[in-house]
Amino acid sequence: MTASRQRIDALDGLRFLAIMLVALFHYYAVGAQLYRQSFFPYGTSLATIFAHGYLGVQLFFMISGFVIVMTLSRCRTLTEFAVRRLARLWPTMALAAVITFVSLSTSDTLFKVDALNFIPSLTFIEPSVFNWITGTTRFDWMDGAYWSLVVEVKFYVLVSVIYFGARQNFKQAMIIFAVLVAGLAGAASVLGLAPLRGVMQSVFISGHLSWFVIGIGGYYWFTGDRKYACLFTVVGLLSLLGYAAVKRDLVIAISAVLFTLIFYAALTNTMAEKLFSWRPIALVGAASYSFYLLHQLIGITLIDSLSSALHLSGGMAALVPLVVIFIIATLSIGIYRFYETPMNALIVSIFAQWRVFPGTIHTNA
Repeated sequence: MTASRQRIDALDGLRFLAIMLVALFHYYAVGAQLYRQSFFPYGTSLATIFAHGYLGVQLFFMISGFVIVMTLSRCRTLTEFAVRRLARLWPTMALAAVITFVSLSTSDTLFKVDALNFIPSLTFIEPSVFNWITGTTRFDWMDGAYWSLVVEVKFYVLVSVIYFGARQNFKQAMIIFAVLVAGLAGAASVLGLAPLRGVMQSVFISGHLSWFVIGIGGYYWFTGDRKYACLFTVVGLLSLLGYAAVKRDLVIAISAVLFTLIFYAALTNTMAEKLFSWRPIALVGAASYSFYLLHQLIGITLIDSLSSALHLSGGMAALVPLVVIFIIATLSIGIYRFYETPMNALIVSIFAQWRVFPGTIHTNA
């Protein structure tokens, strides 16, 4: 497994695959169906090809399962873990929210943003919570793509509580937890227990947890613990296949198996590992966090602007999203190198100097 600057390059390659799936989905599939046609002068002809690109988010969850357990293994306390996650997520979210707000507020675009959108975006709390508290409907994400960050944060909370609550028996406790969540969520769905189903989904992320669990299995395979690698992977896969059976969703079943095979190939197969570790791919993957935060509404607006300015339509216009992907990837790499990484290091070092925790800066996530 090739590693550079304390990063596992193949994981960044997998991040590249995930972000490309999501971006192509937003640019060629869902966008053409949800937004006015002028944003997509190439129409919906490519929508079918990229219709399931949204599952790239689930691949991100799988990667997070690997990375978060690796990060936990390097942290001595829950406080240290929380600081490292905050340093990783918040500065880039703040910058991306500002860029999105300014870009959409100063351009002729279908998307209108409210300054109140900063509140749910920067707290990683669903807008519905703030709307319920205030009795309004004004709160929303600065960009709809932010929803997955809430799922990520909920996973961080759940897995860190289990890890530091049962550190010596974390593997067993996590497997038991995953089985219970899958079982209760499945029972609630089959029996039509809406309140229980809601709790399992909103609190215990039952619709997404199994993807993280497979990623945890990948981490244990990477560290040589084949027994628990297999257990986590089997539990995660069976849970997803059961979920797919209940929902009668063949796409989920196929993607669960396919992503697991790709994930393990990147970790174990020399040829696949070299492919995913290829420097251009790994570099974009390393910058995928800011790419993800910026790509949707800004990207769609750029597609509209470039297509209109160049008077493109049809097949030629269908190339514009690829140009936009290149632009956002370049911007994201700059943010990663000159802002995200330095800010991460600065925040961690400040807390370390305050003796909140002893530690070395890790750039694995």
